[in-house]
Amino acid sequence: MSADVQLAFVIPAYREEANIAQVLSSIHTHVVPGSYEVVVCDNGSDDATVVIARRMGARVVVDGAATIGQLRNLGVAQTRAPVIVFLDADVCLTAAWARAIGGVQEQMQVAPQCIRGARGMPAGQAWIHREWFAPLAQRPARYLVTSHLITTRALFEQLGGFSAHLTTGEDCDFCARAEALGARLHHDPALAVVDHGYPADLRSFFRRELWHGTGDCESWQAFVRSPVAVAGALFMGAGLSTLVFAGLGWWWSAALSVSAMLLLCFLLSYKKRRRASALARVQHALLCGAYLAARGLAAITALGFRGRRHQRRVVAT
Repeated sequence: MSADVQLAFVIPAYREEANIAQVLSSIHTHVVPGSYEVVVCDNGSDDATVVIARRMGARVVVDGAATIGQLRNLGVAQTRAPVIVFLDADVCLTAAWARAIGGVQEQMQVAPQCIRGARGMPAGQAWIHREWFAPLAQRPARYLVTSHLITTRALFEQLGGFSAHLTTGEDCDFCARAEALGARLHHDPALAVVDHGYPADLRSFFRRELWHGTGDCESWQAFVRSPVAVAGALFMGAGLSTLVFAGLGWWWSAALSVSAMLLLCFLLSYKKRRRASALARVQHALLCGAYLAARGLAAITALGFRGRRHQRRVVAT
């Protein structure tokens, strides 16, 4: 590796033949040639992802059994640059990112105990993109997402990389462990990227949040520490109560349960998006309802499954 290589791009991928070329092209376009290395960590794709990535100059490693955290760790092990940029295979760099990264590298040399990044702006113009993802990209969060996360090799190695056992939520865990060591998290909108993977309809949005919700339920301890998981479980509990009360003809009780669900939706909407028109608020609250339902269902499913699995282990021993 050349001594001039300062950035390592690590990109996990699975069946990303539709996106991987534009992501790699954005790197080649916006980063100084010879100053970076790229590793694509494939999770066993059966399409042209690997072929396209190699054709476009990326180093490719394949592990079809790895978790997302293990994939990223595997990719980092193939690189040597002092600054590591984690990108999802559908997240593209921009000219603004190119202008900002030099200053970020200088700051990381002075203070290597930090993590930087920003959520991607949606590539599309669907109402979900406009009402949910675009505002989300502009506000700081309690952790930085691995779809676009930048850190130093020194901090990454000090943390021992990403958790190998988490199926999702590895970014939240990584940031929490970093903060516990005294590292700083910096949400930096100047590092603008575009995310082509955001869902454009309610069904896809629900499925996305259902998947992400499993990361909050790896254990009962993780569930209790997650306000979103707890709120989702309360939302689902109120929904089930509504059905039971309605079936019994207890209409006032059913109405109170529905009111509790609406209250949770609008409280979450206000927390995530303080300013909105009346129409935008209603649309955003609707999305909050889908969000809470998905996270609640993930909690019920994941924790219930773990309880049954634990019960089977006890019986077996």
